[in-house]
Amino acid sequence: MGHMKIVSKEESQPSAAFYLPHHPVMKLSSLTTKLRVVFDASAKNDLVTILMRFRKHQVVIKADVEKMFRQIRVAEEDQDWQRIVWRSQSDKALELYRLTTVTYGTTSASFMATNCLVSLSEEAKQKYPEASKIIRRDFYMDDLMTGASTVDECCQLQKQIDSILVSAHLPLRKWCSNSTEVLERIEDSSDDPLFALQIGEDEIIKSLGLSWKPALDAFQFIVEQKAFMAKSTKITLLSDLNRIFDPLGFLAPVLVRGKIFLQQLWQLKIEWAQQLPEELSNRW
Repeated sequence: MGHMKIVSKEESQPSAAFYLPHHPVMKLSSLTTKLRVVFDASAKNDLVTILMRFRKHQVVIKADVEKMFRQIRVAEEDQDWQRIVWRSQSDKALELYRLTTVTYGTTSASFMATNCLVSLSEEAKQKYPEASKIIRRDFYMDDLMTGASTVDECCQLQKQIDSILVSAHLPLRKWCSNSTEVLERIEDSSDDPLFALQIGEDEIIKSLGLSWKPALDAFQFIVEQKAFMAKSTKITLLSDLNRIFDPLGFLAPVLVRGKIFLQQLWQLKIEWAQQLPEELSNRW
């Protein structure tokens, strides 16, 4: 995709450059990319607001931008701040490269990617006012979660949003909906088998860190049963509580009991690594 190019040994060295540390992340459950190269940094957006709006719609659609960061070019004068040391095989010599596109993991990546969407939204405001508003507010990085009151409105929005982003070479894929009629009416102009997802009644898809079941239009929480630990401490208890990602607080009535229990341990002045008495461990 041209997201990086080798730094020639013959070219003059810039006055300043930076090499990004990177590491692989495996996600075997992914339908597309099993291994990603991740660069160190972090970013935040208003996740809760997007999810709350998503729950208000009668008919919803979801999609994500294919390789979003790799579609956005970085100005040539800034590319030397994204150098890496790389080799294609372990027996090859190390070579210098500069990344030419926005790099996930850098502090500015979130802003640059989001700013592209904001710019597209502004350009489309006159022609597609509603789609423009959705592009501005219902994207969380490369994930779109939005909807409308009726199937017709939702289908119209899908076509407009798709058209706007395709015009900037930001193709949307993995379209999904709680309405089978919407999915049937989505026009696939590409050869991508994952352009629109056909999800069974019992299947779930991951979105913004949550498990969503489109057929029921419901979020599902899957809690793995851990083997009973002989040594329970405040550290292990807090770890158990934080394993569940619930930004909208659906499970708050359940989780609050665990938090109250942890608060009681503080009142008993039990240390972080101190093993809990058998009575307290059994209560947990």
